[in-house]
Amino acid sequence: MNENDIARIIVDSAFKVHNALGPGLLESVYRAALAFELTKRGLRATTEQPIPAFYEDVHLEIGFRAERGSAADPLQPISSTSTQV
Repeated sequence: MNENDIARIIVDSAFKVHNALGPGLLESVYRAALAFELTKRGLRATTEQPIPAFYEDVHLEIGFRAERGSAADPLQPISSTSTQV
């Protein structure tokens, strides 16, 4: 699967989710539906990965949550043997 195939799956999935749910819902609803649709179509989808925050050498429980999946390759087919960071 190349980048164009992956992009096609993502765009098609986003349109399907938007057409099914319509406008006006919370972002979290669309995020969950899109992650479900991408997984159903054979992509691994992760959402809001935590990034630790530190202040004066203290780990803060409330940190930044990144929208992106894996830093190495956020959209890999499920059958991929690579590990997620």
